[in-house]
Amino acid sequence: MQFDRYEKLIVIARGVELVNWPDSVPFLNVSEIGSIHSLHHLHNALTHDNLDEHCHQVTLSEEDWEMCKKAYNDAEDEVMPCTHKHKACVADDDKSGMSNQLDAEHAWPSKRL
Repeated sequence: MQFDRYEKLIVIARGVELVNWPDSVPFLNVSEIGSIHSLHHLHNALTHDNLDEHCHQVTLSEEDWEMCKKAYNDAEDEVMPCTHKHKACVADDDKSGMSNQLDAEHAWPSKRL
């Protein structure tokens, strides 16, 4: 599963959501979870007998799916796409006239670091 693009590729595109993922476990590919303690919590959540606490996928209702799509698209609209290779992006709602962009030195670390 593409954990870094989960929202777009799974929830928005397919209308499926993962529920009851343990709060104590970072939402990462299992191979990237570095703690045996976190893996143990995830295993318990995936194998739990009580369905209310069991970590599993559910299909969203049409209404919930549409709400998720709208929220995702609204959030995407707030982010201005990068058009300059060495400048950080800012949202369109920067009305102060002052740019929140970082200079190229701070936005893109040197490969020498």
